[in-house]
Amino acid sequence: MKTLLVILFSSFAGISIAQDIVAAAGAEKTVIGNHYDVSLVFETRKSWGAGVFYQTGINRDGGESRLKNQFYGVSLQAPIAKSQRLSFTVVLRTGLVNEKFLVVTPSFETRLLITQKAGMTVGAGLRSGYPSLSAKLFVRLF
Repeated sequence: MKTLLVILFSSFAGISIAQDIVAAAGAEKTVIGNHYDVSLVFETRKSWGAGVFYQTGINRDGGESRLKNQFYGVSLQAPIAKSQRLSFTVVLRTGLVNEKFLVVTPSFETRLLITQKAGMTVGAGLRSGYPSLSAKLFVRLF
């Protein structure tokens, strides 16, 4: 039991050193319109990540703006390939749309690091059974 605790503690200490918290804001073009999102992701040095997101569309009727198709939940990311400034990841977002429907959306993203702490992401995914395109700006907070 002691050995197991030592192994768990040392692995947790190693993971906690090699981590970033990444905040991102972006837009996604889907078959049901444009959507705007924000996310906060805990990411390891090897580009594995888990976090939360919120996405919504804006409906402008007669000078009045209303939110539509609110989508929020959990996102998971796994690396495909990585270099110093460029990385390719698979992202799986799971959450609720309009507080009623459980939705799972897979996507592939390409991330370009512009500075050491900031960059941009472009991606393609599947949303409502049709392809979608997205673009985001991100910053590493820690």
